[in-house]
Amino acid sequence: MSEPITPEKVAHLKDLLTSVGGLPWFLSDCEGDMRIWRESALTHVTRGEDGDIEGYRTPGSYQRNDLIADWDLDTWDEGEDEDDDERRHMAELIVEAVNALPALLALAEAAQAEQERQP
Repeated sequence: MSEPITPEKVAHLKDLLTSVGGLPWFLSDCEGDMRIWRESALTHVTRGEDGDIEGYRTPGSYQRNDLIADWDLDTWDEGEDEDDDERRHMAELIVEAVNALPALLALAEAAQAEQERQP
C-alpha cells in the first residue's frame, strides 16, 4: 500500500526534482541499447505537431549527468523476450512518472490547499 501524500512528502519530492534538475527526460531504445537521457542533451531534435519527439540523435559527448540510465537488452524489439519487455516497460514508467511529477505535485498542493480552506 502506498503512503499518503502529505505536505512533507510533496516537499521532499520537490526537493528531489530540484536536486536532479534537467527535466524532461527521454527514453531511447535503439537495437537493444536502451537509455534514459535528459532531453536537453539530445541533438537534431524534430517534433511532431503534438510536440512529441519524432527524430533525434544521441550526443557524441555529453555531461556526466545527461545520461541517467543505460541498459543493454538482449532483443531489439518488444515482443521478442518477456524479460526485456518488462525492462522496457519499467524504463518507460520511470520516464513518464518523472516527467509527470511536477504537474502531479502541483495537483497535490492544490488539493491540500483546498482541503485546508474547508471548514
